[in-house]
Amino acid sequence: MSRRRATSGVSVGLYYVQQNAGKRNLSIDLNYAEAREIVAKLCRVADVIVENFRPGTLARFGFGYEDVKAINPGIIYVSLSGYGQSTSWKNRPAFAPTV
Repeated sequence: MSRRRATSGVSVGLYYVQQNAGKRNLSIDLNYAEAREIVAKLCRVADVIVENFRPGTLARFGFGYEDVKAINPGIIYVSLSGYGQSTSWKNRPAFAPTV
C-alpha cells in the first residue's frame, strides 16, 4: 500500500482525478446531427441526466426536459445553472465545479 498516486501514463492533475473518480464522460458537439443521434440513444438508456447549460440551451437542440421525457419517461433530469432557471440573471454565463 502506498500513499502515492498510481500513474497510468496519462498526465492529469490530482484535482481532476479526485473530482472525476469513477465517472465516464463524453464531449460532443450538438451542432451536428450525428452528435444529436448519439445523445438521443444515450437518453434512451440513461437513468439520470445532469446538465449545466444556460436555461433553454438543450431545448433548442431537442433535449429539454419534455423532449427527453418523451424518449425516456422514467428519466431524472437535473438542470444546474449558475443563476437559476427563472431569475432575472438566468441567461448570464457561470462556471464552477458544482455547476
